[in-house]
Amino acid sequence: MRCRRRSSSCPAATVRKMETVITCVTSREYTASVRRYAEWAAARLSLPLEYLDQAEARKLHRTVLHDMIDREARTSLFVVGKARPVAPALSVHYWNLEGAIRVLRRPILRASRTFRAPLRFAVGFDGTPFGRRLLETVSNSALLAGLACRVMVAGRAKAAACNQLRWAELTLRDAGFQVAGQLLPDDSEAAICACIDEADIDLLVLAMPWEWGVKEFFLGSTLSLIRTCPVPVLIYPHSPVLLGRRHMP
Repeated sequence: MRCRRRSSSCPAATVRKMETVITCVTSREYTASVRRYAEWAAARLSLPLEYLDQAEARKLHRTVLHDMIDREARTSLFVVGKARPVAPALSVHYWNLEGAIRVLRRPILRASRTFRAPLRFAVGFDGTPFGRRLLETVSNSALLAGLACRVMVAGRAKAAACNQLRWAELTLRDAGFQVAGQLLPDDSEAAICACIDEADIDLLVLAMPWEWGVKEFFLGSTLSLIRTCPVPVLIYPHSPVLLGRRHMP
């Protein structure tokens, strides 16, 4: 069963304003941590909290993703956990993180197995318009406000990377963040995870690319990082229209 987004006759300029609901998706191994991260996020955003029942979805022969899509218009943030792999015959009823990232147009917070209230977050910057929109989103984020920031730039071309790092640091400082910059040897998962470990980072912030066919290799790398990252990951939507808007949490 594939989840498809319902078409809408409303033009982009008349998209309905998001309501103040956080939807939390639970799975057995992540139930406790997902709930605590959802409570943390709801408190920071001053929003009410709603829970999706995976067992109820199975009874109704629906996927959790179907229920998330139904609630998307009134959701500011989805808080989810990872699910263990299941047999293809059963997977239709189970949580699929990659499917949600591809379909949903709201930010997703992927929880870690244990809860630790975030104090420091890391975000990567590559100097592209896509990366600038991500930093604009971070700068306006109520969820991230007040947290210390580590901005990462891959240093393959050192002069360009240093310029990108200075721009990113200045942008985030102007938004009120306490910022530390770090040049990485490359943009590999190993380099990013090493930075997360060394800087004692509590949360990684990413934005998914929207050109799925063009950036297939990068997409695969990003999805792998989302699955393996030892800390929670805040994933902003891939839409070039939505990324950077001030109403993102």
